[in-house]
Amino acid sequence: MIGPVTVLARDHITLLEVLRERGQKQQSMLHMDQHCDMRGLLVDPGRSGARWLYGAGHPDSGNILGHSVTEGWVDRVYWIHGADGGREEDLGTFLLPDEKDRAPFRWFGKDEGKDDEGWSNLNLDVAPFEDARPPERTDVWSLDWDYFAPFPSSEPRARRRVAGFLRLVGDSCPDLIFLCSSPGYASAHRQVLQEFLDELVRRQGGTLERRVEPWGGPEGAGLLGRTLTLARYLSQRPLVAAKKLLARIGPEEQGQ
Repeated sequence: MIGPVTVLARDHITLLEVLRERGQKQQSMLHMDQHCDMRGLLVDPGRSGARWLYGAGHPDSGNILGHSVTEGWVDRVYWIHGADGGREEDLGTFLLPDEKDRAPFRWFGKDEGKDDEGWSNLNLDVAPFEDARPPERTDVWSLDWDYFAPFPSSEPRARRRVAGFLRLVGDSCPDLIFLCSSPGYASAHRQVLQEFLDELVRRQGGTLERRVEPWGGPEGAGLLGRTLTLARYLSQRPLVAAKKLLARIGPEEQGQ
């Protein structure tokens, strides 16, 4: 896979396949997503590095960017999320060095890493969209529809987020644009997504590659898909609330 290309996929895990196919190392990435997709990664800003904390595990939609970093495809990430997203709203996130001994994270396993081994290069900038500045020109755009249309989301809200993103990036456009629909996490608004995709392809001037039908499967845009998405959303809210509560309690109070 060479030359400018816009890839439309169903799940974010497809991004790793695309990066491997293109074979370009040490790329910079603009990651527009409600989630960091770096679950299990320990990020140390002081050393501009990252390593696996409790083991990589198989690639999935929650750790796909972690694998992209540790395999060397990406070494600079600008992660922008909505005010209703980010690490606080995510069950599986990357951790900073002073967080790994806090509950609930320390329950996941013992950190067997070494301070001088297993580190990959990573410069990470994180900001909610409201505070984001136009990023430097990046090599890859990693776009998750759950940022533009987080569940539940109205169509006008999705259109506002699409327009805001296009204003933020201006005329810049990388050779690789990746967009996934994230059924189960995002509201469909298929017409808005299609218009956004058309605009991305027009701006880039490359080819469009559809990996799979973006709303297929039981978690798609139909009634069953919306019902399953609602059930997932409602089940996660109390877990997120419990995680936030535990994060506010120091290790001493947690029984360290």
